[in-house]
Amino acid sequence: MDRISIVNSQRKIKLNAAALKKTAAKTLSFLKEKTKILSVYIVDDAEIRSLNYKYRLIDRPTDVLAFSMSEGSSLKGSEGILGDVVVSVETALRQAKLLGRSLNEEMNLYLVHGILHLAGYDDACARGRKEMERLQEKILCASAA
Repeated sequence: MDRISIVNSQRKIKLNAAALKKTAAKTLSFLKEKTKILSVYIVDDAEIRSLNYKYRLIDRPTDVLAFSMSEGSSLKGSEGILGDVVVSVETALRQAKLLGRSLNEEMNLYLVHGILHLAGYDDACARGRKEMERLQEKILCASAA
């Protein structure tokens, strides 16, 4: 059974789903989460804005959302599921242009960031943010090799 599912629900921007899957696999391996099931959803700004409002009460698009199956009380049978990462490709494209990066680089960054959240990392405080940035850089450098 395939452990990583990539679902692209938007049709505006062409993406390399195979490259995203490879980045996700390397990230899970780095975090020693190889046996966990991960779902990645690629959406547009309208869809991520709706999810951001529904789950965080923030009425604007965001880059990435992570929905962990490891937090709180788990449903019986969900033990092997890490969770879902939702990425807005429109936000990624805007940020990539603004920062002089490729769309693939930005999408990989968001994907790794989301998976780190699923693995329990938190960037709400400065210390956690620095740790996540350090790990992101390490994972992305290893993925590029």
